This record gives sequence, C-alpha cells and structure tokens, in this order.
Amino acid sequence: MTQKDPPAEQTNGRERLLEAAIMLFGRDGFDATSVRAIADEAGVSWGLVRFYFQSKEGLRDAVEKRVMTDYLQLVQVANRATSPEELSSMIESQTGSLSGIVRYLRRAIMEERPIALEFLRELLGTTEMLNADLRARFPDEPALWDSIRMVAQRIGYLLLAPQFETLLNRNLFSVEELKRRNLQEERIMQLILAGLASEEGGKRST
Repeated sequence: MTQKDPPAEQTNGRERLLEAAIMLFGRDGFDATSVRAIADEAGVSWGLVRFYFQSKEGLRDAVEKRVMTDYLQLVQVANRATSPEELSSMIESQTGSLSGIVRYLRRAIMEERPIALEFLRELLGTTEMLNADLRARFPDEPALWDSIRMVAQRIGYLLLAPQFETLLNRNLFSVEELKRRNLQEERIMQLILAGLASEEGGKRST
C-alpha cells in the first residue's frame, strides 16, 4: 500500500497564507482584514489559519518574521552589487518580494508596530556602514554621511509614496522607477564627490 501525498492545499497552504496576509495587512491594515479574507485571497480553507498559526495574531507574528527575513535578504543582495547596473538587475529580479515588503513596512510604521523599530534599526545600521568611507574621507562634510537624515528621507518617501503615486499617476516602486532612482542617486553622489575632490585639489595647490 503506497502512502498518498498530502493535499496540495496543505503542502503550500502556509506559504500562500503568508503571502496573502502580507498583501492584505499591508494594504488594509490588521484590524480591517479578516481571517476569511486572507484565506480567500490565498485560495485555501480558513481553518488552515488556525492549523498553522493558531490565531490571527499568530499569523501576524509569522508575517512580521517573514517580512524582516526577506528585507534582510534583499539588503544582502543589494550589498553584493558592484555597480549601479548590477544593482538595477538585482532590483528587477527581486521586485515581487520588494512590493509586499514595502507595503507592509509602510503600514507597520503608521501603526507603530515593534517591527517598525526593528526595520529602522537595521536601516540605520546599514546606512552607517555604507557611509563609513564617506565619513572617513570627508569628516567636515556631515551632509554626505548624516545617516539619520538619510534614513528619515527614505522613510518619508516610503510613507508619502501612495499620495505621490496618486498625484503623478505613477508606481514609484516599479522596476523602472527603482532603477531610475538608483542611477539618479549614483550620479548625484558622483557629482558631489567630484566637486569635493576638485575643491581639495585647489586647496592643496594654493
């Protein structure tokens, strides 16, 4: 007698529930999202929520662990890029994950969830690490390496994106938009550093 394979709903139901919850919690908020709506979006029985997560709150805890894990993986991927073009390619390959993460983190910040502080801590640490070289090279130019200001700008962009998208009728987190912003920021930094290097050269020659 051969053992039957478990139903497909049970083998991938947990993953589908997590993906649906990330999308719905991020879009509508925790309180406004029902367990049944999540199950319907996932295409599984709502009883699987209790089976895998015990409760709606347990599902949210699992969602937040997944979001932070995915975010940290994306950061690692981005840090391995050796050129703007390579980073753009990585953005394109990860854009599906990025959309859900961005939406959920935006909601978590607005609702003052603990994951928001964890996200800010990680973002600040990553920014400070990336700015270490600039700080060493230009200690008298804090505008170049002020990590708090940079993080605040990124969070402001994240929070205001829905309003700007409505105003501009444009998806600010599309692959094309993310690649454009990445190349734009790289070009701005190149111009700033070139100007500072020229200024330093002028001071040494006088």
